[in-house]
Amino acid sequence: MNELPLSILTPTYNRAHTLPRVWRSLNAQASKAFEWVIVDDGSTDQTRELVEGWAAESIFPIRYTWKPNGGKNSALNVGKELISGRYVFVLDSDDALLDDAVQLIDEYRQKTNIDSLPNVSGLAFLCVDENGDRVGPGLPMDFMRCCGAELHYRYRVRSELAGITKSEIYRSFHFPELPPPEHCPESVAYSALWNKFDAFYINKPIRRYFIHDGEQRLSTKQGEKKGSIASRGKYFHRRSVLNNDMKWFWCDPKLFLKCATDTSRFGFHIDRSVTAQYEELTKLSAKLLWVASLLRGYRKYRRDLREKQLA
Repeated sequence: MNELPLSILTPTYNRAHTLPRVWRSLNAQASKAFEWVIVDDGSTDQTRELVEGWAAESIFPIRYTWKPNGGKNSALNVGKELISGRYVFVLDSDDALLDDAVQLIDEYRQKTNIDSLPNVSGLAFLCVDENGDRVGPGLPMDFMRCCGAELHYRYRVRSELAGITKSEIYRSFHFPELPPPEHCPESVAYSALWNKFDAFYINKPIRRYFIHDGEQRLSTKQGEKKGSIASRGKYFHRRSVLNNDMKWFWCDPKLFLKCATDTSRFGFHIDRSVTAQYEELTKLSAKLLWVASLLRGYRKYRRDLREKQLA
């Protein structure tokens, strides 16, 4: 059996009301050279029945697995072992693809000859919102090759992108799992990839990212002022930035200072001692920045507690 070029991986939890738009967008693709892998993270709605109905009529393979609820990252850890395509694209259960998405992916795989480039992890495209407006400012160039950390820190592109990753690389990730409703950002798993591999960035959209349709996304970012909410995931994220990305400090010192401040802030929320926080930082530069920001982080932690009492 020939290897499929693309696996579209969708983690889902009680999204029987939004999954139909994912299905419609996949069914509308000009190219059907992909599989759809759905990991159901403990849904209690009609998700299974919907998927079984689609699988019976679909001309592309659909694979469905149910697991007890453990959060989006646990679903990704299960899904990465199920994909059989050469590349994987994580498409959330409340989003959709543009009609030419798979065709564009294939076109740029061939243009870039990415399959034969071991130091390039994948492709990344832009997103549009439900109104068709571009999400974020776009890229500084129509086509560029760099690592994700350089894009984030040097070029300051921090908007939502649609990334396609080589499956052999994606399977090497472990997404930190926290019991719901806590969530650890997927970027903690991606952080090593950011500096180790380049990617090709294309200034064209392929994904429709629903922001304003009234749905709470599976990985909705909580308000920063509510410091005690999702603090464990936020602590892991800030710590990973300090441990992996300090070489980019001079591209955006303010961002790294804030990150160091929030490392101690959220560390206090999850009862990480000062000693433990210090020891979990792996680079001297990260430790020094954290020490310099420690008092400010503690003050923000105390402010969070006061706001929580007043809420």
